Amino acid sequence: MLVLWAGGDTASNADTASNADTACDDCPADTTSPTGSDELTDCVCNTGYSGPNGGGCSQCLPNTYSDTLGSSVCLERPTNSQSPAGSDASTDCICN
Repeated sequence: MLVLWAGGDTASNADTASNADTACDDCPADTTSPTGSDELTDCVCNTGYSGPNGGGCSQCLPNTYSDTLGSSVCLERPTNSQSPAGSDASTDCICN
């Protein structure tokens, strides 16, 4: 899913269906933003990632997870369980 925010100087990513006069830029990798976003900081980390709003999101390491959009931190897995990198829910953690 391509998610855009209004900004930048080019119309290469213009959302012509809803706002032909506004240039839009892609949110950074591993982020998303709501419709009508107008600031880079509206781009927030996807679940399974952590980092500051606006980009620089990093995939959660193995044995951690993040089930919240935004600048939340990756949480430790429950005791006696493991999870793969990029886990986006506590249910990704499997008992040892």
